[in-house]
Formats: sequence, C-alpha cells, structure tokens
Amino acid sequence: MEAIATLIDPYLNSPSVNLWVELEKSCRSMGIQIAPQPHFSWQGALEYDLDEVEIRLKNLAKHQTPFKVRSSGLGIFTGDAPVLYLPLVKDRKLLQLHQQIWEELSSYSREKSKYYSPDQWMPHITLVYQGLTVDSLLCAVKNLTSLPMQFEFDVNNLVLLYTVDDMAGIRFQFSFE
Repeated sequence: MEAIATLIDPYLNSPSVNLWVELEKSCRSMGIQIAPQPHFSWQGALEYDLDEVEIRLKNLAKHQTPFKVRSSGLGIFTGDAPVLYLPLVKDRKLLQLHQQIWEELSSYSREKSKYYSPDQWMPHITLVYQGLTVDSLLCAVKNLTSLPMQFEFDVNNLVLLYTVDDMAGIRFQFSFE
C-alpha cells in the first residue's frame, strides 16, 4: 500500500506530543499499535507509478505555500479493524489542495482507495491502528478525554509513504516553497 500524505511534526505543538506519549504510556501493553509517524493522507492506492508521481508531487509542492490545518475532537472508524483518529477540519485551502492532488495523481495509481475520493475523503490523523479491541479502545479514549483535542498543524510537505508487511517508510518528500 502507498499513500500521498503530509507529515506532521508532533513536536511543533507540545500539547499534541501528550497524545502519543499518553497512549504509549497507558495503553501500549494492551497490544495497540501507535501510528509511527503522525501524518494525514490525501490519497491511497495499492501502488503508484513512482517516476511520474515523484515528478508531479515535486511540482505540486513547489507551487504551494505552507498553511495551517486544525483538528477537532476524536473519531473512530468502526469495523473489523477500528482506528482511533483526530478528525481535521475541512477548510477551503485543504479541499482545494486535495482536489488538485486527486486530479493530478489519480491516473498514476493502481487500485486507488475510494475513501480518498473528493466526495468521501475524511481527513484525519491516525492515533491508533491495528490491534484495537473494545478494551484497548476504551483505554485510549479514557486516557485522551482529559486532554485538549483542538490543535493547529502546519501543512508544508507532500510525501509518498509505503507499507510492506510490517515495514513502513517514505519513498520521497517535498517541502512547500
């Protein structure tokens, strides 16, 4: 699986560090897996044409200026593999860039996820994925409800992330100019 995403530095906003630290400290023993690199995804697919996507992401980033995005509250994607996340507030700039990425890069993907299409996209920062049981979800929610959930983050890069088995990494990253 690969995803076009924006990395978020959790250390730029000290209260946000508390989210990951608190989850790690309080609930790690319950088998949950904390997201290794805070980010939000613009588009996901089984794979991308790496040469084309690298050129186009570099060009997109070159013509962007950094902007702020806000989170608000906690969210849960339900189902067989629940996910705990921070929902992001959709504003005009975020939606415009998402539409631009969708139009520019969709034809260079194989088996792209419908959940990232403009009419279904729910921008979010994953906090906990894999291994969430009812008990571990309750642990995570219990430990986060006393913390503030409204954060502001800089959107200042585009990356192509990949996951293969238990490994994850960054294929390439471009900063906004």
